[in-house]
Amino acid sequence: MDAVFWSFDTIDWKFPKKEEILARSLKHIDNGAIVLCHDVHTNTIEAIPYLIDALQKDGFKLITVSELLDKMHPYTL
Repeated sequence: MDAVFWSFDTIDWKFPKKEEILARSLKHIDNGAIVLCHDVHTNTIEAIPYLIDALQKDGFKLITVSELLDKMHPYTL
């Protein structure tokens, strides 16, 4: 198994408002980012659909970590 760390922490564990999660995320997410979110926090759950829509409108394609690793190491079995 590969050890994978995130490149951007939404800091949602500090319980910011949905709007704060969105603003911080949109400011710092770039191509190839692995975003850390916690699905146990209500504000995060509320923010994610808006974040996904905004990123897709900006031309981002959302993929899984497995897909990202395959793109980085296409010859790994």
